[in-house]
Amino acid sequence: MLRPEKTDEFSSGSQLSKIGKQFFEPGTYARDGSFVFVRNPTDEQLSETYEMLRAAIGWIAPLPVVKSVYAHNPLAWWILWRAEDASRHAARIAGVAAYVPLNETGLAALRTGRFDGRDPDLAFVAARNEEPAALYLWGLVAHGLSDLAGKLVGHVIGLDLYETLPMIGTIATEEGLAALRRSSKSATDAAKLMIGSPFEIKLPPKHIAHQREMRVWEGKAHAFF
Repeated sequence: MLRPEKTDEFSSGSQLSKIGKQFFEPGTYARDGSFVFVRNPTDEQLSETYEMLRAAIGWIAPLPVVKSVYAHNPLAWWILWRAEDASRHAARIAGVAAYVPLNETGLAALRTGRFDGRDPDLAFVAARNEEPAALYLWGLVAHGLSDLAGKLVGHVIGLDLYETLPMIGTIATEEGLAALRRSSKSATDAAKLMIGSPFEIKLPPKHIAHQREMRVWEGKAHAFF
């Protein structure tokens, strides 16, 4: 993983290192008052949330392929957890965000149609502790929390880098198509999108501003459930 920070909390009141800072298992409070945070999965949790993602959006890649990409770079798989407060006690799984973090070669392959999201060549995948050049969105399932899930992953990567990364995916479901057509984040002509179409996300200024201002709590390396 990219150089995790292990302090307990970072308040948005201080901006001197907010943008460049990378957070360890960042969390924040949702609108309903619950506390949500992201964490890399155990092997069992990866398999469980893989099934969750497949049930929601379909087959993204064989599980052994997913595990191979995740072993190559832990930025590939994040579980979204929901707890009552920042103590993270009795947290339960609330969603999953999955990416293929691409290196420059991988981004070039994606742009020219030589990248296969269902069987990514590891030569195209950014290595552990290497800054990615782009994120290929395998899938995101976090009902009512997808916006926060993406922002929290941004805090793992570091906002100064995350906000510059191309984020590209392929539309898999009618629900995803409808969401993109409603979204202000689509950098693609929404009217031309259809199932199977590639799309690119562009973060609007309002999204970036909130992402920078939100208060974030870090996890602890010794925290277990």
